[in-house]
Amino acid sequence: MSDSIQESTPYWLFAWLESLKVRTSAEAAILLSKRSTLHELRDVAEQWSASVEAPPQGVNLVAGTGLRLDDDLVCPNPACRRSYVDVLFRHAWHYFDRILLPDGVGHLLLNPPAEWSEEYTMERILGLVEVVLHMQQIGAESLVSYYPPIGSSPTVLDSILFGNKESRWDEAWLDVESALVEEGEIKIERVGKRKFQVRGSDPFVDSHQTLQFELKKGQKQSELPEMFAHQRLHSHIFELEEDLVAAKQLKGTLGSSVESHERVLSRLSTGTDASKVLFQIAFPSLEQVPIKELISLRIHEGDAFLAFRQALTKAAQEMIANNQCADPKAMAAQILRDVIDPELAKLRQRLHSAQNTLARKAAVSLAIAGVSTLCGLQFGLNPVAVGAAGLIMSGVGNAAANYADEKQAIEMSDMFFLWKALQHVE
Repeated sequence: MSDSIQESTPYWLFAWLESLKVRTSAEAAILLSKRSTLHELRDVAEQWSASVEAPPQGVNLVAGTGLRLDDDLVCPNPACRRSYVDVLFRHAWHYFDRILLPDGVGHLLLNPPAEWSEEYTMERILGLVEVVLHMQQIGAESLVSYYPPIGSSPTVLDSILFGNKESRWDEAWLDVESALVEEGEIKIERVGKRKFQVRGSDPFVDSHQTLQFELKKGQKQSELPEMFAHQRLHSHIFELEEDLVAAKQLKGTLGSSVESHERVLSRLSTGTDASKVLFQIAFPSLEQVPIKELISLRIHEGDAFLAFRQALTKAAQEMIANNQCADPKAMAAQILRDVIDPELAKLRQRLHSAQNTLARKAAVSLAIAGVSTLCGLQFGLNPVAVGAAGLIMSGVGNAAANYADEKQAIEMSDMFFLWKALQHVE
């Protein structure tokens, strides 16, 4: 295992699922239908929350809205959440020590929202259990560390927005609100004298919501789209506030997949760092390789992984220092194009050339050996043929040595870890 991956406090839900050999959310639903089981789990979750240690320090990713799997802004359906898991690990497996996730199941068991029915609360709990089971099935739990959810804190948030960041924060959210009005689809239905039902789409999370409004004196129906957008904006703001506080408290890099949050964060940023850039790197050529295989490779090729990560970090830091670009996504694409792809191409070419030379020498040696054997059998040994065969075999030995040297050079390359991962595709 890589030295960069330290042991963390076991997650109580993993232990519970394993102890009862629960493999599906349907099996979990049967157990959770019993009041005694719910009481037991609440006790376990509460004890874990009170005693769990802080996540191990390192290059950690704090999963933000859309990736932390327990937020209320994006699609809560388990199928949606599973796709978010894939996005999360595709952006994190190659660089971060740990992915930090909140204990959403424990939070709902201990603090169910008052406005939710028991049935809906249980539906959401089982949805989160299904996602946890999915992470076990793909072998990703070794890169995950859970923490008790951290709520928004005005004090911490004020420290994050200190200085002129507060004005940039307000300006960014005004832009997001305008985009909600301009890019979203709004349908208005009158349900009373001054009451209206507004169904609108949220272009930032690809969802719809229906809200009811009662116009006050002086308000006009034409104002309803702005009223809907303003109400919806609060959900975006609330989730990002929690994300920022969690990242600050846990001392990790915040990763988000929600465009509205990315817009605001880009306005707040006074610069970027390597971890933010490298979160944006994905490897299209590895999309078909199961995450389980990539994580297993990372564990077994620990030294190669660390060398690869160090090379990525150096490339990102040099690009930042040279002020070549301010956009993390653009910088990530440039690293992939200008650093990673050319180096991999060189490795492939070196090995391919050595393989071809070895194969060519071996083919010639086999042909000469065959002729020499035939001549020896029919006419007696021919010293010239024997000498030629010896020279050819010597050439094969040199080619084999060259191939071994090239292979060793590849293993010493900073890109060997990625080259090894690509062997699962080729």
